[in-house]
Amino acid sequence: MKKGCLPATLLFILLLTGAAVAWKLTQKDENSPSGGRSRSERRALPVEVAPLERRTLREIRRFSGSLQASAQVDIAPKLSGRVREMNFDLGDRLQPGDQVALLDDEEVLQELARATADLAVAQAREREAVSEQALAEKDLARVRSLAEQRISSPADLDQAEAEALTKAAALELAKAAVKAEEARRNAAEIRLGYTRVDASWDQAEGARQVSRRYVDPGTTLSANQPLLQVVDLDPVLARFEVAERDYARLSLDQEVSLSTDAYPGERFTGRISRISPVFNEATRQARIEVEIANPDERLKPGLFVRADVVLAVQEDSLTAPLAALTRRGNKLGLFYVEPGTVPIARWLEVQTGIEEAPRVELIGMNLQGDVVVLGQQLLDDGSPLLLQDTSGERP
Repeated sequence: MKKGCLPATLLFILLLTGAAVAWKLTQKDENSPSGGRSRSERRALPVEVAPLERRTLREIRRFSGSLQASAQVDIAPKLSGRVREMNFDLGDRLQPGDQVALLDDEEVLQELARATADLAVAQAREREAVSEQALAEKDLARVRSLAEQRISSPADLDQAEAEALTKAAALELAKAAVKAEEARRNAAEIRLGYTRVDASWDQAEGARQVSRRYVDPGTTLSANQPLLQVVDLDPVLARFEVAERDYARLSLDQEVSLSTDAYPGERFTGRISRISPVFNEATRQARIEVEIANPDERLKPGLFVRADVVLAVQEDSLTAPLAALTRRGNKLGLFYVEPGTVPIARWLEVQTGIEEAPRVELIGMNLQGDVVVLGQQLLDDGSPLLLQDTSGERP
């Protein structure tokens, strides 16, 4: 930059300052008996203007919340024991059926061996009971035959029948003992299977990632004490709270645009998947969940996100720059540029509608032309204007 050259913005500010001083002097002159001048003789004030335009505006509400995994579970053993092996660690991917860990199985193996031996003994006793019952039935048949021939006494027949009944009952007890020992052995086999801790969820859900590891090999666990925490990252859920005024304007499957500081400048698209049917009495807010496809798993649970939801769309709306709005007392309005040889500022009270930066809807008005976006603090209704060349509207 050459020495002595001023930036355009600084030059414009200096121009405004000079205009303000001149305006004050003019007011002083006008108030004096000999220095008053007509409105046409007042000095034109430099201002910056921007055009009124018709646009389609969207009413966008922004909510903030955080990301959650669509599924989060702890993997834990079903029995107590010492951890012999841990096969996965933080960030690893698991498929359904993968062996996560192996517990010490020596005690369970001993239990299974005892159950197997006891079953064998019970089966042998059952076979013995079967033989004894068969012999008792044969003896009963022989005594009955002798009794019919009046060779055996009724007492012998009664004793044979009682013996047959006793042997039949003993056989039933032996069979029951076999079933009990089979159940005990099956339980031991199941417990042995529990020493292998597997990832178990629906095969169709695919792989999940380890988000937390709780223990190391050698740790002694109690039953259901977690080993790992795993999460499903596709899709992810965004959860946020909405106030009463916005609740009724949200619906299932409504599109949501999301952003996060983790990926500046990027937008992610999701849809509302769940709406809570109740409000929190303390906050008077309800929870909303948004489902976001995450095939590359870039979005992670716990990230802070901002969710923009379009609540309404207004087409062909008359809009003005937000910078044009100003207040006079308790009234909201703007300065409209009345064209002419010397443009004049006209103060108009306005009612605003949908705001979508950098513009705002003007309700119930039908205007064309420009409005003042910089320099309003110097203006009154009817002030002459010196328009500055501007290539676009101010934000």
